[in-house]
Parts: sequence; C-alpha cells; structure tokens
Amino acid sequence: MVANARAAARRKPSSTAAVTERPRLRLIDRRVLRRLAVRRLAYTTACLVLVVGIFAVALAQAELVKGQQQLDETRRELDDAQALRARLEREVDRASSPDEIVSRARVLGMVRAADPIYFTAVRPLAETDGVD
Repeated sequence: MVANARAAARRKPSSTAAVTERPRLRLIDRRVLRRLAVRRLAYTTACLVLVVGIFAVALAQAELVKGQQQLDETRRELDDAQALRARLEREVDRASSPDEIVSRARVLGMVRAADPIYFTAVRPLAETDGVD
C-alpha cells in the first residue's frame, strides 16, 4: 500500500512544483555533445583526406608504371631497329665489296675484258660557280 501511495503522490502535481519549474535532467551536457560532434567531424574529415590521398598516390603510381612500360617498349623497338640497321649495313658492305661484285657478274654471265677501256671526262667533275 505504501507503494500505491507513493505512485499516487508522484502523479499529483504538488503546489510547489507548479510554482517553481524544475530543470530537465540531462546525463551529458550539450557543450560536451558539441565537442564530441566536432571531434567526430574532424576525425571523419581526416580519415577522408587520408583515403583520398592514398588513392591519389595509387593513381600516380599507376600512371608512372604505365609510362615506364611505354618507355621500355620504345627502348625495345629502338634496340630492334638498331640491330636491323647494323645487319643491313653489314649486308650492304658485303654486297659492295669488289669480290662480291665480281662473283655476281660471273653469275650473270659477264666476263672480264681483256683490254679495259677507260673514258676521260669531257668537263671537270666538280664545277665551280666562278668562285676561285
């Protein structure tokens, strides 16, 4: 019964409660909540900046790797072209040698002249424009 009396007393407004209003009870002060919200926002922003920075670094690294691959491929092509040029120069040198020219002439049925005839130039090979 004592419990019923206490519950009834709680339900009835007392005359002093009507005159003076009690402040609402709070477990955490609003200033503390604001500070926590600011800290949470700062932490979230820092994490976001960090993640964006990591992605930017990864993107830059990927671009560097791509550029390096293109550079390696270009160097390989250049090495191949230089090797081809050297091989072709050797072939030209071999084909231009007097012994090779003579052997090709024999294959084509040409014979060496017994008495070669040499022609003389009618005009000088190097003409000047009147400048001495």
